[in-house]
Amino acid sequence: MAAVSAGCFYGQLRGGEILPQSSNPADFNPSKLPTVKDLKAPNQNGDRKLRLPKTKTKQLRGKEVVYSPQPGCTSSTRAWWKHIQVNRLGPDDPLIVYRDEIDKLRVLSKAVFLKQYNTVWSRHNIPRMTGYCFRIGGTTHYLVQGIPPDVVKMLGCWNLDTFLKYWRDLDSLASIHLHQHHAQLSYTNCLQDSRAQHHYAPY
Repeated sequence: MAAVSAGCFYGQLRGGEILPQSSNPADFNPSKLPTVKDLKAPNQNGDRKLRLPKTKTKQLRGKEVVYSPQPGCTSSTRAWWKHIQVNRLGPDDPLIVYRDEIDKLRVLSKAVFLKQYNTVWSRHNIPRMTGYCFRIGGTTHYLVQGIPPDVVKMLGCWNLDTFLKYWRDLDSLASIHLHQHHAQLSYTNCLQDSRAQHHYAPY
């Protein structure tokens, strides 16, 4: 559950891009959903790539999702590593499976995943959420952190500017990006003034 949550959130994924509709292992199709070997080993910075064989908008080519280490217990790279280790998964196993009480591998379906989460959230008066909420939430998270919108758009493989209508905290986002813009502009002006005063070459 933790790995799927972090994977969807930080990867800006739709639930159906990694979660199967069926819990029956016989129904799993590796040409549509990722296996363990589709999650690449960490690079020197700790980043990991996940190859999605198929997405809603890229039915044939799929896409690659980049996960970078995050601070705290919600880090997706840590969650994926722990998920694979705890469930003792092999490279050809479906990525989203778990071991039950008799040590048998079970596929985690989208319906079961969302039911578990909504059961917990309802106890705390949190409105019911869909798998798409993780994608929107991840996008909003990156924007609030000050990541440039074009970078967020690229990482989430958003088409056109569709993601703009999902911004959940427009006032905060506008303030963050305006402050960053003014800070960058002020820094650039200071550099130009310094070069002019000391007759530095423009390069």
